[in-house]
Amino acid sequence: MEILEKVELVREKTNVSYEKARAALEACDYDVLDAIIAIEREAVAEAAQAVEDILSEKPIVEDAPEVAEVVEPEPAAAQEVEPEVEAEAEPAAEEEPPVEPEPEYDVAEEYAAHRAAAQAKREATRKKYNAAWNNFVEKVKHFIDASLKMTFIVERHGAQVCAIPVLFVIVGLFMWGSALWLMIIGLFFGFRYRVEGANPMTVDVNSVMSKAADVADDIKHDLV
Repeated sequence: MEILEKVELVREKTNVSYEKARAALEACDYDVLDAIIAIEREAVAEAAQAVEDILSEKPIVEDAPEVAEVVEPEPAAAQEVEPEVEAEAEPAAEEEPPVEPEPEYDVAEEYAAHRAAAQAKREATRKKYNAAWNNFVEKVKHFIDASLKMTFIVERHGAQVCAIPVLFVIVGLFMWGSALWLMIIGLFFGFRYRVEGANPMTVDVNSVMSKAADVADDIKHDLV
């Protein structure tokens, strides 16, 4: 082990300066353990000497304070002052209005109020979304109920070919895009479509499909 490494090791164990660590190593023939023991003994001896010096110091006695001369109070008659003269000499001090204490800031109360407001806001938002969802569900239910009560009828040359609920036709158009093209092609082959149960005041579906059939007939006649 090099001298520098030994010095570093002694400093690490005893927390002394480089100079003192090297001096201890030189005195102990560069034996690390003996150097550490020597430094510890020296530290203990210095601490004991410091305690002995403190105990041997004599207390400092301060000079006693001088006794003040006692002055006897004058008779009460000599200290009395006429009321009028005392009132003129010392005007009465105005009483200051009482200072109202400032309200204490309660962190817990402020946090509880903030939490209650946030909870109320979340509850209002939840009720709003619930109301919107319930409204949407009611409209879907009404649509499904109305589509089941309406019948989609397919006719050809005045004879009824089939009759199914309108709901199945709507689902088929959404799930199978070719259904719309089949219905359009059917117009050119004499098929006619109508809906029973629909309110003509709201949706005049039969009028639209009748016009579409007439247009298909006109196109077919023009081509033939």
